[in-house]
Amino acid sequence: MDKKKLIIKYMTILADLYNRKLSESLTIMYIKILEKYSYKDLEEAFKKVIATAKFFPKPVEIIEALSGSKEDRTLSAWMVVHDSIRKHGHYASVDFGDPLIVKAINQMGGWNKLCSQTSDQLIWDQKEFERIYKNLIVSNFKGTETKVIGYYEQRNLLDGFKNDVPPVVQIENGKKKLIK
Repeated sequence: MDKKKLIIKYMTILADLYNRKLSESLTIMYIKILEKYSYKDLEEAFKKVIATAKFFPKPVEIIEALSGSKEDRTLSAWMVVHDSIRKHGHYASVDFGDPLIVKAINQMGGWNKLCSQTSDQLIWDQKEFERIYKNLIVSNFKGTETKVIGYYEQRNLLDGFKNDVPPVVQIENGKKKLIK
């Protein structure tokens, strides 16, 4: 079954479930909005919506089931940042794979500053990070930079040791991976 048929199948189930007539134009709109997502992700999102929705879902509710709500994404991003601070500190360069994380960190004063905070200060930094990150989601920020530069890389580059830059720690879906 292709994605279009999958969307139609689940939209029909939802229409039956909520006693809703599914027009052709409404079905086409849902297909156009949702077809960019993978088959597997769509199936999981529809199952989640069927299990949790109280009313016939709008496209945004299905998309939130795919990628999580702003609050879910924001908290998840902070958890990755906090874990990276704890495990790697300001010495390591870290590629988060998420331009929003890097932009939020930079708006807060940068990686070195964030890593030098006490546990008490990090509680307040979490609130600030979440505020900034959420605003970046809402503004549809389209940055490309996914890496924060750590002390060793910064120092070696400044001192002219371009070949002695340590490997970057790459974070992928909460899993650490070293890259060169």
